[in-house]
Amino acid sequence: VSDLLTCLSRYLCAVFAELVGPTGRVVGIDHIPELVEASIQNVNKADSHLLSTRQLCLVTGDGRQGSSKGSPDS
Repeated sequence: VSDLLTCLSRYLCAVFAELVGPTGRVVGIDHIPELVEASIQNVNKADSHLLSTRQLCLVTGDGRQGSSKGSPDS
């Protein structure tokens, strides 16, 4: 079940990034670096523009703490 939720979370981050459009931003946070790297690779395969335009930012960290990475000031 954990793998399924992780896949859905990564998928939903990409969907939300498409929904917010070019002026919006979505930050996905996971505490497992390997999952973040796998997510980046998967998004780059299908929707690399989301990462290059910073509509989607995927970072390693504690989601309960939030992240300044991907913020408008970073």
